[in-house]
Order: sequence, then structure tokens, then C-alpha cells
Amino acid sequence: MKKCQASIKHRKKLMLKFNLLEKLKPNGQKKNMIAPLQTAQNDKILTPKLLFLCLCFFLAASGKKKTVMIASVAISTPLRAESDLNHQFYASKHDYQYVSYHNKTFFKDMQNMHLAYQKVGLAHYLLEKYGDAMDYLLLVDNDAVFMNCNKSVYDIIAAVNTVYNKYPSEEPFDIIFSGDQFQAVNTGTVLFRSCQWSRDFVRNWFNLTTLLWNNPSPSDMSFVDQTVFQAVLGGLTADKVVSGKISKLEVKNRFSEPFNHRNATTLRLAMSAREIIPHYIRSHVAIAPQKLMNSYLYSFDKSDWIIHFAGYYPKHDLVSTYYRQSTCYFEWFRTLERDPIV
Repeated sequence: MKKCQASIKHRKKLMLKFNLLEKLKPNGQKKNMIAPLQTAQNDKILTPKLLFLCLCFFLAASGKKKTVMIASVAISTPLRAESDLNHQFYASKHDYQYVSYHNKTFFKDMQNMHLAYQKVGLAHYLLEKYGDAMDYLLLVDNDAVFMNCNKSVYDIIAAVNTVYNKYPSEEPFDIIFSGDQFQAVNTGTVLFRSCQWSRDFVRNWFNLTTLLWNNPSPSDMSFVDQTVFQAVLGGLTADKVVSGKISKLEVKNRFSEPFNHRNATTLRLAMSAREIIPHYIRSHVAIAPQKLMNSYLYSFDKSDWIIHFAGYYPKHDLVSTYYRQSTCYFEWFRTLERDPIV
């Protein structure tokens, strides 16, 4: 497996862009808390090129061996504001980087696709362009809130390795996610190791998504996001669809459907669901117990890392309530020597 590390030459090139960093730091904001990308007409506009270049500089020039980027695609303005704050608080605490994309369309091939389903485009862009400058990319939905902010991404990785009896000397998992009581996969929180295998997986996820979205029937909402992620897990590649060997119906019924109607909440059920994945993909992938990285409201307790309001409404009210109960919210106000607003 190819090692995904930035070359010294590449890092030096990024360091030449130091003068751009100050342009991205809001007044009084911690250095590692990069302002979210804003594209509304009345907002301060930061181009994707400038934003990601500076994010990459931070990652490459920090001198740290372990770096994480957290990325989210915002789906609504009221929800976005407090979700972004929570994600930024968490990133700041652990010296990670955070980027939130707010534009209507990230790629022209995703025209008219709901913004929430375009996160594959963001993941593809970050891993392809700046993968050498990070160790992990954590893709988090806008309706997910970090609650126990004392847990780092590396704590979660260690916990997953423990339950799967993986030794530190072994090659780490390249993708970690969890399922729920209804299906083996939920893409609300997905962790990608920045390596060639992950990039190939996400590239295939992206290519297959845009292919199914645009051909032959555009705007088919049943062939986006999780459905396609599951199909790629099942071994499907975009070239099989292009060649006509696989129909759109087979994409869903043959490759994606086996992951549906599979409870994957506990370790035993998650491991059982993982057996659906072909062996040549399975060795790279871990399905974590749900409460380890993607808790739902019905089973959440305060020790859980993240709560995800998948299927719960009104999302803004829930995010607003729970983000004020997160440990990083209270820690943030302590640093300001103010009482938290609850």
C-alpha cells in the first residue's frame, strides 16, 4: 500500500504561502480555527482556492506528526451557524482544522443536487488536492454535534482498533464509519485515512455519484450519497456502469440493497454486517458500534462522542439545544472568562 505523506519539497512550497494566513483569521480567533467558506452576497467571500490553500499550509507547516481535517457541507443558514461553531470549538481544542462549505453547487456535475448530498464532492476535492498534508479527513454532517469533546479522533481510532483486535503494528483501517438500527451504513460521520486506497475509494464514490445523477435520468434522488457509498463498498466501480455491464437497477438491488435493513448498532451486529463487504475491500474498512462515533437521540448519553440528528426534526432546535450542552461549549466560555449562555 502506498504511503500517503507529503514530500519535503511539497511542504516547502506550501510554506511560501504564509502571507495568506492572516487574511483568513477573524479578529480574536484562534489560529487553527479557519473561518468557514461563505458565499452569500452579503458575506465576506473567501474563494475555495484561497481557503483550501491556507488550510493545507496549516496542516503541512505545523510540524506535527498527526493532523486531522474536519469537513462539513452546510445545509441551511440557521442550522449552519451553530453547527459550525460546535465543529470549530472541537477542532480548536484538538488543534485540528475545520472547513465548512456553504455554496449551492460544489461541482457542475452535481447541478440541482441537494447540498447535503454533495459532501462526496468536498471529500473528493480535499483528498485529491490536499491529502498529502493531512493524516485523516473526518466528514461530519451539518446536523451532527460533538458532545464529548475530550475524545480525540485518535481516541476513536484506538477504540475501533481495540474492538477489532488490531495491533498497533498492523496497517490501520482506511475508512471507519458506523451504521444504525435500520442499515449497516450511515455516512453522517465517516473517517478517511489519507492514503491512496481511500482516495481511490472516494474518487470512485464521486465518479459513480455524478454518473448516476446525470445519466440517463437526471435528478434521481435515489442514487446519491449513502446509496452510492454502499454500492462502492459492495465492489461496484464506475467503469462497470459506463460499459453497460451494470444497470442502474442493479446498482441499487445488487450492490447497495444488501446493506439496508441490517441492524449495526452493536459490535456484534456491526461485525456481522461487515461480512457483506467483499474481502478485498473489507480489510480496509471498519464498521464501528454506533455509539462509538455516531449516536442517535434515542440512545445518546453524555459520554458519547457525537450525536447525529438523522431523521429527527426540527434539526435547528435540536442542534441549538445540544451544542450548548457539549463539553467544548463550556470550555470555550471558560477561556473567555464568561458564563455560558444556556
